Amino acid sequence: MPTSAKTTENPTRHARSNEWSPVSYAEMRAFIGLVLAMGIVKKSSIESYWEASGISETPNFRDVMSRNRFQAILRYLHCSNNTTAVPRGQPGYDPLHKINPVVEFFNEVFELNYR
Repeated sequence: MPTSAKTTENPTRHARSNEWSPVSYAEMRAFIGLVLAMGIVKKSSIESYWEASGISETPNFRDVMSRNRFQAILRYLHCSNNTTAVPRGQPGYDPLHKINPVVEFFNEVFELNYR
């Protein structure tokens, strides 16, 4: 796993959700792969990628990960710590604070590989 990737487990935060369990490295790779594939194969809703009938069926999605697991990861995935974010309207507020860790990671990777 890249050294820039950080996770924190807070089991009480999502205690009401029975659908949550920690994400493995392999699951995260599969999740990212499905998100990238969704950028190539356009459909009207996330659910439609897992439909099992019709001419526009995308069977590989079901083979990689269940729809419920994909949606749980999508729902609970956070790239920043909201407790350290500067509130809106305060000096130092960053409207991109939720995605800055990802942007910084890719900037580092691009800088190393595309000089």
